[in-house]
Amino acid sequence: MSSKPSHHSVLSYWHSALLDDAQMKISFSRDNLVALDEEGFEKGQLPPDKTQALRKMHPASRDLAPDDSIIAMAGIRILLGQVSHSTEHSRQPALFCMAMLVNVSPGGTIEPLKDAPPWINRELLEPSDGDVLIGDLATMDTWLQLNPFEGGSLGKTLEWAEKLWNAVTGEDGLPDGYELWERVALQPAEASIG
Repeated sequence: MSSKPSHHSVLSYWHSALLDDAQMKISFSRDNLVALDEEGFEKGQLPPDKTQALRKMHPASRDLAPDDSIIAMAGIRILLGQVSHSTEHSRQPALFCMAMLVNVSPGGTIEPLKDAPPWINRELLEPSDGDVLIGDLATMDTWLQLNPFEGGSLGKTLEWAEKLWNAVTGEDGLPDGYELWERVALQPAEASIG
């Protein structure tokens, strides 16, 4: 006679499945994001003008109370492609490679979301039919098993993310024709009030 799974195990399964699905792709609207230099992000403080801009972009901005924090996706590893002469007037191609979820207070304080580790866009990892690849899924999975995310401060979370990035991308780290954008992109997560 088989027993039913507990509610907790079913919820854990669905949480993992949704997280895996979310990690398949990192998507930003380039017209609807706030960019911050890496050093400013690492300090954990958005300037007032960028805080207000991020709050105005929020899908529920009209419903935000002055003391409501919002949850944002932060693109912490973005690669910019070279523009060829034939596409000189087009935008520089961007690969949003690594992201994390953060809580942004009304005063602009940035804190990592608890129990939400940074992740690498799985569409950019082998095996994939993507045009540009930065590493492989097996390497990432092995590293994650040996180095589970423990959470903590923004600095500790970014340090863990850096180690994950280096393990997955290897020494070369960048595909041909791409360079690391030394800024962090922030975009409100869908209808999220922290």
